[in-house]
Amino acid sequence: MSQEERRRYSRITFDAPANLRSDTVDLTAKVLDLSLKGVLLELETPQTLPKCTYMLGIALSPDMEIQMELELAHTEENHVGFVCRHIDLDSLS
Repeated sequence: MSQEERRRYSRITFDAPANLRSDTVDLTAKVLDLSLKGVLLELETPQTLPKCTYMLGIALSPDMEIQMELELAHTEENHVGFVCRHIDLDSLS
């Protein structure tokens, strides 16, 4: 069984800019795929990111943004995977 078949939450391919922030990090990233339980980002250059809580903002329109609280799960070159700890549902309406 492949990793995709084992996933409990559907991932959607997504192509949008996002802002990744923590106490020590402020980066622009590209969202590659997204689910209710995680997100895969592409950074402009490979980064060594600390294990901490991150906030991700994904602009859907000039006045609508998804806000996610994330925890670092894995890195591979300039691709970074995060587990979603919280999604601001008010930001989705």
